Amino acid sequence: MHFRSVKDTIALPLHHFGQFIAKLPEGFGRAVMGSLGVVAKTGYFWPNNYVRRTVSNFCLASGLTDARSIYFGMVNNIEKVALHYANLYRSGREKLLAQTVVDPN
Repeated sequence: MHFRSVKDTIALPLHHFGQFIAKLPEGFGRAVMGSLGVVAKTGYFWPNNYVRRTVSNFCLASGLTDARSIYFGMVNNIEKVALHYANLYRSGREKLLAQTVVDPN
């Protein structure tokens, strides 16, 4: 398994979803992502789901203890990424680059 194929499998749907959200007014994009995040987080508690088992097995293998907080953090990060892509597609690179500050330290 190669990192690039895994990254592309995760990133391409987020790019497409970001393009979809960019076409919506800004408030609607946040509402859409918030709603999907609530559904994804609620799905964690669904009996016999694969997501909870996968995250729990990952935690066991890595020595972590709280699978729920890790999964919820992942969902929150996916929401943020999609909203950032939407902002990029809506505003353009030049506007976002002008707001970017690189700390040399």
